[in-house]
Amino acid sequence: MPPIAFQGVRTALLAFAIPLLLAAPACERREVGRPAADPGPVVAKINGQPLYRADLDAYLPEDEFALSTIEERRTYFDRWVATQLLYEEAARVGMGVSDEVARKLEQYKKDMIADRLVQEVLDERAIVTRSEVLRYYRTHKDEFNLEVRVSHILTNTIEEAQEAQEMLKTRPFSFVARKMSVDRHTGAGGDLGYLSKGNMLPEFEEVVFRMRRGEVSDIVESEFGYHIIKLTDVRTSLSELPFEQVAPEISRTLLIRKRAAVYDSLVTALVEKARIEVIDADLKFAIARAESLRTARLAEQEAARQFSKALPEPGEGRAKSASSSNGTQATAPAATAPQDTAAAAPPETPPAQQPETSEKADSSGSE
Repeated sequence: MPPIAFQGVRTALLAFAIPLLLAAPACERREVGRPAADPGPVVAKINGQPLYRADLDAYLPEDEFALSTIEERRTYFDRWVATQLLYEEAARVGMGVSDEVARKLEQYKKDMIADRLVQEVLDERAIVTRSEVLRYYRTHKDEFNLEVRVSHILTNTIEEAQEAQEMLKTRPFSFVARKMSVDRHTGAGGDLGYLSKGNMLPEFEEVVFRMRRGEVSDIVESEFGYHIIKLTDVRTSLSELPFEQVAPEISRTLLIRKRAAVYDSLVTALVEKARIEVIDADLKFAIARAESLRTARLAEQEAARQFSKALPEPGEGRAKSASSSNGTQATAPAATAPQDTAAAAPPETPPAQQPETSEKADSSGSE
């Protein structure tokens, strides 16, 4: 199989699964209706069919049921009632498991088993120790003592974010923020004020602390939508953040990175050992094309980062300009001083120069 096809398949696998895998284990759902060793008490019955506590719990994230409101619990119950009644009606009219349903059930089973494997591997390998957190804190201590002022443009879709990017080529950031951003809680021009590590979105932190003043980021995705971020200022924090205060955030950051690395390693190893053959010509072209576009996009982003690093800080440009301007003003009087002195004594110059000129002329003539 061509390398580009392999890379494309691997990239597609990572893009599909990583968002789910990076979520905390508490966000996983149990298998609805799966028999359990202890299904718990019967909480309701429909036409004699029992609804167990385990079945009702399966309709929401594992660690959130105890915190759900009365209205939410009623919603989950109504959902179970509707599903059960629709299932009974389908059985009554003789609707069995079609080929399409069977394929979906088979895929669902594969997804569940694959997720379980991944979760076990992550729990075993992606472990963050206190010493790693402390080492990270010491290495990045300066970052925790910095405050960054950022503005952002928030959109609901990637298409809107791309439209905002195009507008930024000809329009100021503040104008595009007013025009395109759906975040109405920010200041003028999308200003979020001064923020520090630990009190902003992890997706923001990953990007912001690699930026320079005045730099505008690429599109950044978060749970709220799609962001374009501008770093407008950086200053030293008035108070140093102690380790214990930032340790949970550091631990979470390191855990996300480790989970992504472990998953990447696991999938890469499996793909390398597998025999993957893409037969359909259209699919083969799509994979190759997608990988080509991804490579070009990464190269463009890297070139933009390198170009940004080569640019002087906005303050540096003004400082050098001012310094150069001051230097010119300072040397100007020294350069013009002799001219002014000479101009101040015109009568003395002609008599001193005239005889010398005439002597040379006479000497030249006599020769």
